[in-house]
Amino acid sequence: MYGYLGRVLAAFMGQVLVWCFPKSGHINSVYFCFVILQNLFGSFMSTVQFVSLCAFHTRIADPAIGGTYMTTLNTLSNMGGQWPKIIVMFLIDKFTTARCVPVDDHSPLEISNPFEDKEFYNCYPSDNKKLCLSNGGQCKIFQDGYYFTNMACIVIGLVLYFTWTRRTAKHLQSLPIGAWRVNREKSSLSV
Repeated sequence: MYGYLGRVLAAFMGQVLVWCFPKSGHINSVYFCFVILQNLFGSFMSTVQFVSLCAFHTRIADPAIGGTYMTTLNTLSNMGGQWPKIIVMFLIDKFTTARCVPVDDHSPLEISNPFEDKEFYNCYPSDNKKLCLSNGGQCKIFQDGYYFTNMACIVIGLVLYFTWTRRTAKHLQSLPIGAWRVNREKSSLSV
């Protein structure tokens, strides 16, 4: 559970680092050290969580089928950690807003295009960005979906931790080892 909370903290630290990225694009050694420390902290917490899960799987694995049981548990655990990435990337795209503006200022670009009835149009999708650039504009990001999506994931992670995850993990750890066995009773077919 400490690894889980550490990963949530690492996600928050990552958001702060992205927000603090120098506008000039020139990275000094202090910022670079913070990036390394945040990455090390996130990797360490991920490793703590992974080792803890593997130790739990080792403890509850049925010796009758041994490695197959542990492999299945680890596979399900890994799949559970991978599929949310698809949703997160989708949400970042959905919450990112970029507008086509003239190169010289930030007022709406007056061009003849399928979006001419709108004051601005979203040029974040690549086809719209090409249309904006071909008409002499620039695609300026006004709202980066990363910040909203990351903060939403942090809040959801904390809410889930305090309402469901912690309680469920403690319950699963309290079950007797026999509850995890594939065959709880001796089979009548065994000789």
